[in-house]
Amino acid sequence: MALAKIVYASMTGNTEQAADLFEETLQASGMTVEKEQVDDSDADFYDDADLIVYATYTTGMGDTPEEAEDFLDDIEEKDFSGKPFVVIGSGDSEMHEDTFCFAAIDAAKIFEKTGAKELAPVYKINNAPEGEEKDGLIELAKEVAKKF
Repeated sequence: MALAKIVYASMTGNTEQAADLFEETLQASGMTVEKEQVDDSDADFYDDADLIVYATYTTGMGDTPEEAEDFLDDIEEKDFSGKPFVVIGSGDSEMHEDTFCFAAIDAAKIFEKTGAKELAPVYKINNAPEGEEKDGLIELAKEVAKKF
């Protein structure tokens, strides 16, 4: 059974909710899933993963959350050549239209630099995963699971 590992950063609970939904959908599709908060994790967590999933919110004016900075710095030093990954971002498109989900976009670039293979473009959620965004996230998880 393929192993997906999810690391998430969440301040308001929106990103945690997205990570939980992605986890539940992958599990329902037959994958084994382990999940950790970014401040409880390190870059080595992904070493034995068949699928890397990273979920984050964006803070300030497009900034990476402080609690994720060291984690992502360590990720940059890893070699994840060929390992598939998905990045999920949450943010507020009304308040931060010009920098919406920039932290997630930046994280995807970091994973690409490690040689990891992006399975889908960054999935962006406006605040909490609801309605069409929730349905789209579930569909993304199902499509990703089919690759394993």
